[in-house]
Amino acid sequence: MRKSLLLLLLICRALFLSAQFTQVPYGLAFPQDEVPTIRITIPADTLEALLAGGVQGDDREYSATFRFESSGLTQTFQQVGFRLRGNTSLQAAKKSFKVSFNTFVRGGDWQGLEKLNLNGSHNDPSMIRAKLAWDLMRDCGLTAARTGFVKLYINNEYKGLYTNVEHIDEEFCEKHIDNKGTGDLFKCLYPATLEYLGSNPNLYKLEAGNRRVYELTNNQYLDDYTQFARFVTILNETPLESLPCSLEAVFNVHRYLKQAALDVLLANWDGYAFNKNNFYLYQNKKTGLFEYIPYDVDNTFGIDWFGVNWATRNPYTWSNNQEPRPLFQRLLLVPAYRSAFTHYMHAFLQSGFTFSNISNKVLSYLELIEEAALADPYRSLDYGFTADDFQNSGNEAWGAHVPWGILPYCTARIDAALSQLDDNPEAPQAWMGFQVVHDFPYSSEAKVIAWGKPENAPIVWVWNQGGSWTLGGELRDDGQFPDEQASDGRFTASMDGNAFNEAESVLVGIASSATTEPFCSPRRIFIQQSELPVFINELMADNTGVVLDDFGRPSDWLELYNGSSVPFSLSGKFLSDDPEDPAKWPLPINTIPVNGFELFWADGQPELNRYHTSFSLNADGEDLRLYQQNQGGYQVIDRILFPAVPENRSYGRLSDGSAFWVEFGTPSPDASNQIVGIESPEKLVWRVFPNPSNGHIEWSAPVQWLKIMDAAGRVVLQRGPSKYCDASHLSPGLYYVLSERGGVKWIKE
Repeated sequence: MRKSLLLLLLICRALFLSAQFTQVPYGLAFPQDEVPTIRITIPADTLEALLAGGVQGDDREYSATFRFESSGLTQTFQQVGFRLRGNTSLQAAKKSFKVSFNTFVRGGDWQGLEKLNLNGSHNDPSMIRAKLAWDLMRDCGLTAARTGFVKLYINNEYKGLYTNVEHIDEEFCEKHIDNKGTGDLFKCLYPATLEYLGSNPNLYKLEAGNRRVYELTNNQYLDDYTQFARFVTILNETPLESLPCSLEAVFNVHRYLKQAALDVLLANWDGYAFNKNNFYLYQNKKTGLFEYIPYDVDNTFGIDWFGVNWATRNPYTWSNNQEPRPLFQRLLLVPAYRSAFTHYMHAFLQSGFTFSNISNKVLSYLELIEEAALADPYRSLDYGFTADDFQNSGNEAWGAHVPWGILPYCTARIDAALSQLDDNPEAPQAWMGFQVVHDFPYSSEAKVIAWGKPENAPIVWVWNQGGSWTLGGELRDDGQFPDEQASDGRFTASMDGNAFNEAESVLVGIASSATTEPFCSPRRIFIQQSELPVFINELMADNTGVVLDDFGRPSDWLELYNGSSVPFSLSGKFLSDDPEDPAKWPLPINTIPVNGFELFWADGQPELNRYHTSFSLNADGEDLRLYQQNQGGYQVIDRILFPAVPENRSYGRLSDGSAFWVEFGTPSPDASNQIVGIESPEKLVWRVFPNPSNGHIEWSAPVQWLKIMDAAGRVVLQRGPSKYCDASHLSPGLYYVLSERGGVKWIKE
């Protein structure tokens, strides 16, 4: 292989810019020091039908067998979904493909992945531009898909060298962003300008090319564009002087400015800023902020279809200035954001996008893939790329749409950027977001968690009813309580709710010192529980068949009860088993009638219908909460920390809405707990007698504690260790006698 691309190499320092998210290791699916083999086996007639499809928007998947072979891993997955992928590349002779492990196998994944993208790089004589761009994003601390080179065989025919690219989906967001992956994920394709279309969220469901421009790729059972519309409205309609405070409450601005700065250096024109295309927006479940995620970065490092010299284009006017691109154009009109953008570009030019770093990668990539690339029978079919074109691609232009070799482009881009940029300002004091996790009103403790610490140590501030900011404590990332892990970019401080003087709610903000105002958009937290008389009334966490759901399956379930005198709307209410994610599952827009019930199947399959939650119940017990959104925060309506419950037994309130919880041998889903739940005395080893009686009662075995409750769930008598008691003072009626041995009905004559 020619070594003409070995220009003067500088020793690259292993410096990486600070990142909000920890880079995910490549793992066995993306080896970096070899070119593994992927083998697809599919019936010949099915393959013919697949290749004949080739129409944008045709996402039909065909069943195939997938096999991965490398020095560290050899595995076969028997039934995968296999289809074409791409837009303009659908018409290429060298196709690109998508592999899905969960299409025909419910919940299927391979190496923690539900899907893979096999990209042909048909318009790139080097075949390395996409991987080089993704890897430089990782070097610069940005959110980037993992990639690796592979040799693809279909029915034992060598189809050529491909780039194996991690699919951007819920699993990607869970691994790379928030450890949850349950936030709304929007895939934004041409013509995704992010222009304001109106306040109605449904206006953003517009279509182009038989698909939505802003496609909600998960949580389709909700199809809720409310938060997306809010973000776009704030971006476009907020006056520039107010934009930072408003926008940073809904969008990770500085993360995007870093990505935009690197896109300019990479000449990633097929993304948002120039071509209104190829990006995702994900609502981070930890911070509540939308995150910008790039997608399809093969048109980079000088590849051009517009007659634009991307190596010298001015960074500040780099977007398509003939059309609106508010996320790029409006941000750079804000002096603080222009300054931050400038700083990030200077930083990348010092570490990450340096000639030494890039040339090292180019050399190693071309050496790694040379054998597989030169043997690729499809490499030359679209543009006639020769072996020399591949070998010289690092240093020489091919012509036409490839007017630059990779390294000459980088040299020109670096030189031009350094001459075009403003002087390097100080590092921006960017706050990347925070939240408050608390157990109010069940304890007086709360924990503030923040990401993206500025240079100077931030301080937690709380706002009391007097209207003044009061110091709450310094955030720390040293692994000492309440911080969980040192140096993980997650800064924490504890808060004492008793300091809030029993206020209903307080504002929590972050500031850089004890003498400065908090950063923008403080968060409201609620100290007191809502007084709404709506309850989590009964649940079942280990159902093997005694209750069947609306699909005839034994699903776990939970029941809500409206104990108020008016119908109760579920709009703006949420169920969650995660205190860090109070809006985990939005309830359907229904109304529970007075003294009525609403049943939900807790099976983690919300795609079935709106009565199946996005989480399942833990048979070993967990924290289940009912929230309402209020004044910019989430307030607890009801909460139950339920214990391990035996198989096929439910756990519920002794009577509807009462304060005392018991196990029920006879579950009563979507119905009252009043009578049917408690076991009849003849079914229990522990008995109360006489029953009925005029007040004096005994029981068949000693107990450590005993409570007698009336039909409304009120405790009317309590005893410690004993074998009898006198309840003659109680009024005649039905009572429940409970102890650690169980509960029975007792009638007072």
